[in-house]
Amino acid sequence: MLAGAVAATAALIGSLVLAAPAAAVPTAAPAAVETGIVQAAAVAGFNPENIISDALFYDGNAMSSAEIQAFLDAKIGSCSNGKCLNVLNVSISSRDAWYSAVTGDLVCSSLQGGTMRTSELIYRVQVACGISAKAILVTLQKEQGLTTSSAPSDWNLQAAMGASCPDTSPCDPAYSGVGPQIVQGVRQLKIYKAGRFGKQPGVNFIGYSPNAACGGTNLNIQNYATAALYNYTPYQPNAASLAAGWGLGDGCSSYGNRNFFNYYTSWFGSTQFADGGLYNVGADIYLMTAGKRYHVTAADWPAYQAAFGNPSPVSASLLNGATTDAGDATRYLRNNSTLVVAYLDGGTTHRFSSCTLVSAWGGACGSGLTNVGPEVFSRLGAGSEMTTFARLTAGGRIHAISGTSLVPYFDARALKEGAGVTDPYAAVMSAATVRTYKIDRLRFATGQLVRMRGDERVWAVADGGRLLYVPSFGVTSDIGLNGAVVEVSSDDLAGFTQSGTLSAVVACGGKTYLAASGTLYPFSDASGFSASDLGSAVCGTLKLSTDAPQKIFAQASGTAEVYVLEGGVRRHVTSRQKLSELAGSASPRVLTVSSASLTPIPIGPAYLSVAAGVPIQGVGEAPVWLPIGSGGLLHVPSFGVTEDLGIPRSSVTSVPASVVASLPKAGTLSPIVSCGGAVYLAASGTLYRFSNAAGFTASDLGPAVCGVLTLSPDAPQRIFARVSGTAEVYLLENGSRAHVTSMAKLVELAGTSSPRVLNVTAGTLAQFPLGDPQVSVTVGTPIQATGEAPVWLPIEGARILHVPSFGVTEDLGIARSSVVSVPAAVVASFTQAGTLSPIVRCGGTVYVAASGTLFAFADATGFTPSDLGAGACAKLTLSADAPQAVFVRVSGTAEVYVLQGGERRHVTSMSALVRLAGTASPRVLTVTSGSLAQLPLGANVT
Repeated sequence: MLAGAVAATAALIGSLVLAAPAAAVPTAAPAAVETGIVQAAAVAGFNPENIISDALFYDGNAMSSAEIQAFLDAKIGSCSNGKCLNVLNVSISSRDAWYSAVTGDLVCSSLQGGTMRTSELIYRVQVACGISAKAILVTLQKEQGLTTSSAPSDWNLQAAMGASCPDTSPCDPAYSGVGPQIVQGVRQLKIYKAGRFGKQPGVNFIGYSPNAACGGTNLNIQNYATAALYNYTPYQPNAASLAAGWGLGDGCSSYGNRNFFNYYTSWFGSTQFADGGLYNVGADIYLMTAGKRYHVTAADWPAYQAAFGNPSPVSASLLNGATTDAGDATRYLRNNSTLVVAYLDGGTTHRFSSCTLVSAWGGACGSGLTNVGPEVFSRLGAGSEMTTFARLTAGGRIHAISGTSLVPYFDARALKEGAGVTDPYAAVMSAATVRTYKIDRLRFATGQLVRMRGDERVWAVADGGRLLYVPSFGVTSDIGLNGAVVEVSSDDLAGFTQSGTLSAVVACGGKTYLAASGTLYPFSDASGFSASDLGSAVCGTLKLSTDAPQKIFAQASGTAEVYVLEGGVRRHVTSRQKLSELAGSASPRVLTVSSASLTPIPIGPAYLSVAAGVPIQGVGEAPVWLPIGSGGLLHVPSFGVTEDLGIPRSSVTSVPASVVASLPKAGTLSPIVSCGGAVYLAASGTLYRFSNAAGFTASDLGPAVCGVLTLSPDAPQRIFARVSGTAEVYLLENGSRAHVTSMAKLVELAGTSSPRVLNVTAGTLAQFPLGDPQVSVTVGTPIQATGEAPVWLPIEGARILHVPSFGVTEDLGIARSSVVSVPAAVVASFTQAGTLSPIVRCGGTVYVAASGTLFAFADATGFTPSDLGAGACAKLTLSADAPQAVFVRVSGTAEVYVLQGGERRHVTSMSALVRLAGTASPRVLTVTSGSLAQLPLGANVT
């Protein structure tokens, strides 16, 4: 408190310069200021009758020494002259407890002196006198700006608290300096209450400034703290001072108590223990209302901060002394007056319409409510009423509360369809309450198309949480689904199942439809087709036609090909005439679909528009085909076959290659065909009954084709055929054609002297494999192809052995003159079985042929005998002799050979021969040189 009005004003201006934000006030000002000059926003909330509550002002535990030091360090920063409060050490003497001489009440308890930091002194004085360190720090600032000054002057320090500095005289030197000033200033603030000194609570006249001409008002001072401030600084701010905020008012303005209020609220929050205010004791935050304190949990802190702002720090003793503990705060607020229960969300209250709804949101009407006064309830404001819709995070998706589940909706369209609302109020549900529910799968709008991030595949959402893969937007367009695709996360599709591929054939309400151009048409006979089950919800949004044609005809947009859908396939209808025939109408309805809808349906056999028995050929392709009654095609291997059937080459009709590709292939057309259960051979345009067709595969032509062919009534016992203009005649029997090599054989086989031989094309004859020839040769009689050198010996099994030398046949007893000449084709019809050897097998015994007789060969090891078979062996002469060793020589020569180990070995002496034979008169067989040449030469025997 400085002497004189002008001095007081100047000091106040000085403190403003130190404390206010940059450029908030001028650096100097005259004693009188023009009315209406406003330097900053007006002061809000200042109550001249209750500047600060007693509870906050007289809080002897408001701050610790360390908290005071940290506060000073933060406000001052780096000190430039070593005299700042955050670095200054002060010295005081110890003081005994001080009691009021008037009331006897304790003013300050004993104070221990010594040299200490300023923060420590402030702390000790706070505790001793019961004045909040916050009030002390504010007073140091409003008087001399010391709480924020980084370069205080000596004069600022000498009058630090303005204590014992009356308006009419200089400051008392006994209290000069920071230490004495703090002790004396705090004692003065306390004596007004303890000693009932000066102004007391009640009605008091308080002037606006030291200038009595400026006037003042009577104030009903509501507490001791406010009275103490008026005793310490005996002026109230006028309207100009309050309007100036931190700045200068007019010539009648004072600033001390205004600045006390400004500094306190700026630094520490409200000057009141306000009903509905937030206060913190360290990290713990409390709501104070109706004399109770509710602890605000970390989970609910964001909601309370949005509604009540940031907390003001207080001491635990102050808070506990002023309120009673009511437990944890909840987001369920009840108006003490009206008993309305509301949810705290988004900074305001939202009324519950029933206790059932409170319960759904995790609360209970009977307990767990945070009771607040009607003023607080009203101050928070009334937002939209609570609903059964919630969000899990601010701005998140809306979830419907359904029983024990929360059902999330993707967007407003899904919400409208699923819940019947578009934009319901949905408060943020607490995490604890959310955990009591099961989160159901996400709901999309009916038929919504979705795509997961990082995955190009698109899915259509169907009923029951099913996803149908969308192969093309053409399919969705045909069905009539909205083509907009939304991107979602994999979590969004949790709970969904992938249920196949979406097709244009769909199932709705137990019926099958074909989707075409955005409309669904009933598909009366959809057997064989796999329909996509969309579900009733999706089907309910689609356009269903009442038309139900007997057959469904469709064509892809922009194309000419028309298909009939039947049996699970699409069959190309190749002409307008065929289309009318199938539809049973001259004006059949053809549905237009996208190519994407038509392509996945398998292609079935086309409906041809050619007459029965007319071959077809794909445009640009070589193969020719004969359509048959089963709807399949037989490949025409040769026009000769069709000519023999009586189908001219000129009748071949060109069709699209796709038509040929669509029809099933039934094999190759044979000249042996089946008509009406009977088998026929086609020859020269007529079908002849084939009574014994065993072994042959007949082509079943079907009644339509058979009906245009010529059938002969003849039924010969055996079928003989030849190519027109050639001499070779063949017997068709046992699945092959056998060359009949002579007229005599032909007569023999036919059983008549005038056998009938059918004329066929070479193409027809080539379809039959060549069998064993029908010849006039017998087993064991050599044959020779006309005009060829090799001679062959026929043996059983239609096999022949090459005769390497007539000497071999002579030794076997087969005369050279017995050789029969036959056509080369006859020889070709036999199977070559190797070369004839002079060592043969007959009936399981091995023999050596010599001079027309077969001699048993007991040890033929190493030799490979020719197996002649029973027929040939029966014509030969077999000797009963069986010498132990076989010796041979060529007639007219002296050299003797022993047949041994697969070789002929020259026996070089008579003694060696006797030794080998084991007799003085060994038997030596005479053979031809041709036979001997077939036996490999081994080492001599001496």
